[in-house]
Amino acid sequence: MPSKITKSFSIELLFRIEEEFGLRPVGDDKLAIAPGAEKAPKLAAAIKAWESQVDALDRGEITPEEYESWKMGIGGNPSPSA
Repeated sequence: MPSKITKSFSIELLFRIEEEFGLRPVGDDKLAIAPGAEKAPKLAAAIKAWESQVDALDRGEITPEEYESWKMGIGGNPSPSA
């Protein structure tokens, strides 16, 4: 990832996710997964796992270090609440 995140890098990343998984803008600064996209279920599952970890962090069930470890392991070791 570039050391300085630019608007063009950000939009390019969003375009890649759109093309690969069907993520689309739906208005009011919100995003949604196109239900007919071939890999939509994979993106939905990834977002659900991410949300679970963020919620556990917010509730104090895991530490920031545990959250970072989960992210580095790409979700390989979910918290007990996940």
